[in-house]
Amino acid sequence: IAEEDSSHFYTLVKPEQQQLIAELLGELLGERVSTEDIAHWLDYGQNRVRDRMWTVDPIDGTRGYVSGRRYSIAVGLLIDYQPVAGLLGCVEYPDESRQGVLFYAQNGIAFAQPMTPTSTPRQIHVSETDDPALLRTLLATDAIDIDLLRVRSILEAAHIVSDSIEPVDGQDKYAMVAAGDAEFFVRPVRPGSPQHYIWDHVPGVAIVQAAGGIVSDLDGEPLGFSHGRVLAKYGVIVSNPRTYPRVLEAVKRVRA
Repeated sequence: IAEEDSSHFYTLVKPEQQQLIAELLGELLGERVSTEDIAHWLDYGQNRVRDRMWTVDPIDGTRGYVSGRRYSIAVGLLIDYQPVAGLLGCVEYPDESRQGVLFYAQNGIAFAQPMTPTSTPRQIHVSETDDPALLRTLLATDAIDIDLLRVRSILEAAHIVSDSIEPVDGQDKYAMVAAGDAEFFVRPVRPGSPQHYIWDHVPGVAIVQAAGGIVSDLDGEPLGFSHGRVLAKYGVIVSNPRTYPRVLEAVKRVRA
């Protein structure tokens, strides 16, 4: 299931770029791949629900990309509606290399690898911090004014005195929690907001869980990926295990 379909491929990608993509995929798969094959693959998963599904978002965090901020290339795998593998190419991730970082989950283990020729992957884990004065949280950048008020209410209800709140685009937020660069984030319910699309969450959920973190809806239940293109519910909590109970209880109090 991809956010873009074949119409985007044909209208937004130049013919020479289409051919280059086909050649690269052919090398990877060891067989000839045509642009028509790619278009078919992009459309094949639309409106289908299967026990095994890939999700693809070539530019996750579109507003970040357009504004010159952060974005990622996001690929995830669902088996029996559970996120089991994910990859996030976080192009503007603020690490020492300044070249971006590749995050991925494989066989229940999460890794990070700078996008440099000589880099090697390292296993990552969520933070163990639970000190209310040190907790770092993240905000979605597409509705900062709306989310900031709700998140501050949650922080107050959780007796979290830290004022470290950073706006971050797309699934880079998942990567930051998985790598221990933030403790948690909450995506509150917004009046009139559309539902979450699964390609915006599957890779990040797989990576955070493989790094030892917890992802749930606002009721404390696992995210529901068995409803096609959208999640079963709106609203997400992503956290390290030590902070999660405090945040969940605060969310419930704020929503009551």
